Amino acid sequence: MAPMKRSSSETSSSLSSPPQVDSSTSLTVTSHDDQLQEPSAKKTKIVKQSPIMFISPGQAVDTSIIVFNQEFRVSSVGLKANTMYFQKFLDPSNGSTNKKYSSKFKYQWYTKVEADGGWCISSAPEDRVSDMTAYIGDSEREEKAFHNLLRAVFSQQAVIEDATDLCRLTILADFTCCLPVVKNSLFQTLIKNPNLYASIQKTPLELIEWALKLRHPYLFRECLIHLLGPFHNPRYLKVENPTIFSIARVIDQQFRAYLCNVQRDLLGLILEGKASAQFETVWRHHLKGSHVLVASTQTRVIYYPAWFRKLCTIDHANEELNSAVKRILGPVLKNCLTLDGSGAQSGEGRFRDYFLCYDIPDSVMPWNENESDW
Repeated sequence: MAPMKRSSSETSSSLSSPPQVDSSTSLTVTSHDDQLQEPSAKKTKIVKQSPIMFISPGQAVDTSIIVFNQEFRVSSVGLKANTMYFQKFLDPSNGSTNKKYSSKFKYQWYTKVEADGGWCISSAPEDRVSDMTAYIGDSEREEKAFHNLLRAVFSQQAVIEDATDLCRLTILADFTCCLPVVKNSLFQTLIKNPNLYASIQKTPLELIEWALKLRHPYLFRECLIHLLGPFHNPRYLKVENPTIFSIARVIDQQFRAYLCNVQRDLLGLILEGKASAQFETVWRHHLKGSHVLVASTQTRVIYYPAWFRKLCTIDHANEELNSAVKRILGPVLKNCLTLDGSGAQSGEGRFRDYFLCYDIPDSVMPWNENESDW
């Protein structure tokens, strides 16, 4: 189990502020009412009317946690059982009750905005009232992330709508030492999630780091396949993590060696006189390449996936040739993506220069599957 990142004196009553993922998505606009307040004034928390409750059979709901404007009511037993952080720090008073703020809850935690503009949760009674105006992030995002954290802790599926949701949840899970629990809550929500998948296609460099942190095989494979393209200039070349770079490099080199054999077999059809006129036309046309603007210079690029897709889809008017082409090209044009529900194919549309056929086994994953805690 990963050690806590603060000394016991610092963490006895507060959860460390998670770092911001992306300033473009985490900054919020201050309301006009907030701008009129004095900087030093305290702003009482305006808690939403309906608390979100997690009820476990046979367990009392004895804990209240207020994250910005949302209250969560849970069982301390379940909370301690699944997160090392709360197991260690849920009761910093060692069971003593603060008479000034006594209530029906055994444990009460509140949001506290820290001096650096981040946030934490604190069990200190004086933090029942705290200045919320100093927070520089998106409080609703943090409420949602904490809600997802509790969903995972209490054996429910997390609700992830985009990459930011996933990143915020992973940060909280890492700090509270419940990454395995959160990992198990994500399998259903990741499948055929169009918003999240758009983020995977756009930012696999960032998301593969979160996949590694979670040790999530589906997400790691999906990001890795995207990083191996486009074929003429793979994105994995920009990866800074040496472990991820090494894995991608080996897969890429092995596949390019295999592709040489594929081209040899295709050329053999021509040399043996088995190729149709259409086949030879497509072969010659794509060998000439396509002009694309790279660094202000015209560079000739062959989009191999698109070339192979064309060879495989044209009717060669010869059943033997059709079968031979599909036998040769079928393995390289297959789609090994598991989270994309769009039906996209290698060599078409946004995957014009992407091979999607990388069948990445569990043995390639850069973690020990036998470890239950990390």
